[in-house]
Amino acid sequence: KGSARWYWCRGARAPEPLPDELPRWSGRERYTLRSVLGRGGAGRVFLAEDHQEGRHVAVKMLAGTDNPRTRARFAQEIRVASTLDDPGVVRVLDGDADPQDAWIAMEWVRGPTLRDVLGDGPVPIEEAVRIGLAVARTLARLHGKGIAHRDVKPSNILLTTDGAPLL
Repeated sequence: KGSARWYWCRGARAPEPLPDELPRWSGRERYTLRSVLGRGGAGRVFLAEDHQEGRHVAVKMLAGTDNPRTRARFAQEIRVASTLDDPGVVRVLDGDADPQDAWIAMEWVRGPTLRDVLGDGPVPIEEAVRIGLAVARTLARLHGKGIAHRDVKPSNILLTTDGAPLL
């Protein structure tokens, strides 16, 4: 709550400023975009302020694509992720998969990705085993529910400020 501050920890990157031109999206009434947290092949992730709940969230917006398969996969991600209640998965709070407006609001994890941490060099073996086991346990729970993550990689593993990994 309060102003958007970045909580620094080993490997964390500071958010980027917002681009000059912001996307038009249906969540703009409830959320105000504050900065860019990251970008990838599917789109960008923004730090946003949730006016309804008085907290900061991460908003992932699908990059401008007319590919129906990509949009259908994103809509499925919203449906499946919003039903999950797992300690190893980032909570999904809101979203819209409209063909012109695909976005998902998730809890904001104040920490680096595993990719950021590995950019500093190898981690101690005990830490690697701890993170690997936690991710494996989460994946096993998801698979037990018939859910496959489809994109497990260091940039999609977030580490909380106390080092717990989240998919």
